[in-house]
Amino acid sequence: MATKLQHSQKSRQAGAWPRHNGHRLKRMLSKSWHEVKRKLFKKRRETDLKLSRRHDSKQKLIKKRRESKRKLIKKRRESKKKLIKKRRGSKKKLINERHRGKKIIAD
Repeated sequence: MATKLQHSQKSRQAGAWPRHNGHRLKRMLSKSWHEVKRKLFKKRRETDLKLSRRHDSKQKLIKKRRESKRKLIKKRRESKKKLIKKRRGSKKKLINERHRGKKIIAD
């Protein structure tokens, strides 16, 4: 039965591994498989954590952006409402009445 090291050499010859990976493999395969597996999993967990943290921070940013956008839209809506209310006020009414040729009684 071929050892793990020979397997890795074979695959390297076939071009399955990038060149710089060979030494790392040799170093890792000199240890027991259990240790190697543990190390690999640890690395993967670290990268997963990093990625999830990055994802969380991105989500936070998106949330903030959304909130500020919502606030802006709300403000805009409020100011529009105010403008419409102002337009509905007595000034416009007076002008309209004048055009219709009615007598105006100021309130």
